[in-house]
Amino acid sequence: MAIVTVLDELINACADETVKKYLLSLKDEKSDAVRTIRSLSQPTFERLQITDSIFAIEQSFDTKDRELCFFESHRNYIDIQIIIDGREQMELRRIEKLVTDVPFDA
Repeated sequence: MAIVTVLDELINACADETVKKYLLSLKDEKSDAVRTIRSLSQPTFERLQITDSIFAIEQSFDTKDRELCFFESHRNYIDIQIIIDGREQMELRRIEKLVTDVPFDA
């Protein structure tokens, strides 16, 4: 399942105050969260534990050409993609319409 929205709507819908505070920080160009993400060397990621059960994977990378990309899905997690700088094209497909190339890796 995919939910497509904008950051302000996600923040307004968020019930957890700790997560909401993190999401709000991503709107502030001068916040520690945005500075941390911008300071990451490419390509890399850092896992940030927000609550006991919620974490963010903060990443810095150059996007790939479309031909080199692949679809992914998760069984236990929900991806929330928030682009700080640049732009990225995302495509959605119904999971039952996809063919598995790589076996599931928990």
